[in-house]
Amino acid sequence: VRSPLLVLMLGTVCLQGVGAQTRFTSKEPGNVFYDTQPVRFALSDSKDKVHVRIVSVLNKTVREGDYSERDINLGKLPWGWYRLVRGAGNTEEGTPFAVVPRPRQKEEGWAGVTIGLFSLQAEQIETVSELARRAGFVWARSSRSWSELEPIKGKFLWERADKAVQAQNSKGLRLLQVISDVPKWARADSNPLAFPDDLRDAFRSGREFARHFGGVRAWEVGSEADNRAVCTEPA
Repeated sequence: VRSPLLVLMLGTVCLQGVGAQTRFTSKEPGNVFYDTQPVRFALSDSKDKVHVRIVSVLNKTVREGDYSERDINLGKLPWGWYRLVRGAGNTEEGTPFAVVPRPRQKEEGWAGVTIGLFSLQAEQIETVSELARRAGFVWARSSRSWSELEPIKGKFLWERADKAVQAQNSKGLRLLQVISDVPKWARADSNPLAFPDDLRDAFRSGREFARHFGGVRAWEVGSEADNRAVCTEPA
């Protein structure tokens, strides 16, 4: 349970809310709580009371009772993955949530996680970054498209990337930024999976990226340059 990767996996499941039919809501990102705080949910309904069960990852009921729907205060729980189910005999999947230890934030460290920004909406980046922080990660590695940042040579679009960097920095994450693909203007054949015709273009653009993004601590130019699936001219 101490594994940061396992904790993040639990948080990801909670974020997705897989299979839930009755939706309990909480104020915690991804329904991931610290073990030092009470687990609290709410349910919008016409009744004043609701009977709920807490079901563990082993499918055992660990706690149940009647609670106010506006404030279902379940108290503190030990680390683990749980489901909150409405009713005593209900067989629905319920609302998943996790309880994790509060990480000790370090000034430096090597624990990192890759965050796939391509699959996230802008408003989700801050939530996912908070989940990474709660999992104890220090570094976040994410990829950004060179084509997106500089669709026309010398013309840069910063806004979307700025928001992502700010969101991750606000959660205390140190960023390793990957620059992927090659814009059409940098190749005569417009192949995004090959090196630019003039490597000085990569140098000039990379210099502008580094100057602009003060919140990025490290850079990786080209993702998996030895993998033909993402680069047709392996290093």
